[in-house]
Amino acid sequence: MTRDILATLAGLVAGNVLNFALVMLNSSGLFPMPPGVDFNNEAGFAEYIRTLPVAAFLVVLVAHSAQAAGGAWLASRLAQTRDPAWMWVDVPFNLACAHGAWQLALKSR
Repeated sequence: MTRDILATLAGLVAGNVLNFALVMLNSSGLFPMPPGVDFNNEAGFAEYIRTLPVAAFLVVLVAHSAQAAGGAWLASRLAQTRDPAWMWVDVPFNLACAHGAWQLALKSR
């Protein structure tokens, strides 16, 4: 049981690192902010977000998916038990939540 808990923690950390690395690649390398714009300048940052191509948002989607897949892969490789049944509930639940958030965002426009 201790090994499974440590494997889960390792998966969480590795997944977060993977997500962070891809998001930083997106914002620093692929689609950097123009000079003078920072996160603290709300209006400038909002304008920067409006100018981003769809590919920038797809990288974020890939980062989140890679976080889940990479973390789960590492945790399952390190854990003593192999088939986390709760993942079969988690994936559809996350998709349903994402769809619900999308619908709420469309209604709030």
